[in-house]
Amino acid sequence: IIPESLDMNTDKGLGGHKISFRTFKDLSKKDSWDLYVKFLNLAGFDIVPMPQPGFYNIVPFAKALTEPVPTYINVDPKTLPSNDMIIRYVYFLENLDPSKIQPLLLRLQGGAGKLEVYGDLKALIFMDKSYNIQSLMKIVKELDSTTIPQMLSAVRLKTAVDVGDVIDLYNSTIS
Repeated sequence: IIPESLDMNTDKGLGGHKISFRTFKDLSKKDSWDLYVKFLNLAGFDIVPMPQPGFYNIVPFAKALTEPVPTYINVDPKTLPSNDMIIRYVYFLENLDPSKIQPLLLRLQGGAGKLEVYGDLKALIFMDKSYNIQSLMKIVKELDSTTIPQMLSAVRLKTAVDVGDVIDLYNSTIS
């Protein structure tokens, strides 16, 4: 469904253009759908679900960011759709201050996406392509984890005679 407000007779629209695609392997229904969304994205459009299940509006990409898009709240990022569809994702940080991570995320985020930060709730709200959000969330989850990065190294002791002395020295230094 393409809105009537979209003028397809200009060079900016899809009017007069044709997309041909050929593959020599079978595509699943999901693969076909993801490819369709990708082609729409390349043409500057996105799909937005309508209230009726199974129906979608095709809107210019910029307008998709203001439409009611699918929303995911604090779910595992691996469960997000792995395609170019615009979604909203709300994530509640456990350890980090959202305002401290915001500058990094804004630099890494795609130019069309949006990021809202709510410090009181320790929440990040992303509006972007689902695949972009999945990529950003790998970084966010790693930075938000409670464990600090650790490095294991083996040190050869040259002058220690008794292992018990080494264990006592180690225990005294970590406390």
